[in-house]
Amino acid sequence: MILNELANQVKNLKGSRTEDIRRNRTKNLILWAGIGSVVGVAAGILFAPKSGRETRQIIADRTGQTAKNLKDKVAAAKEK
Repeated sequence: MILNELANQVKNLKGSRTEDIRRNRTKNLILWAGIGSVVGVAAGILFAPKSGRETRQIIADRTGQTAKNLKDKVAAAKEK
């Protein structure tokens, strides 16, 4: 009886440790993916073949287009 309880406690500790390790791995993956994305965007902007003014204008135009497309799609979805 005591051995069964001890075995159950060990099993529970092992399971919770496995969950903690899995959570930490997920957090680290998300963190490093975010850092990599920021570094990639920064490198892309720094080494872009166009000037900063042109690049900012392109980004602004594409952002505006994306926002307009999103609004149109939301409006279309509401109509349906």
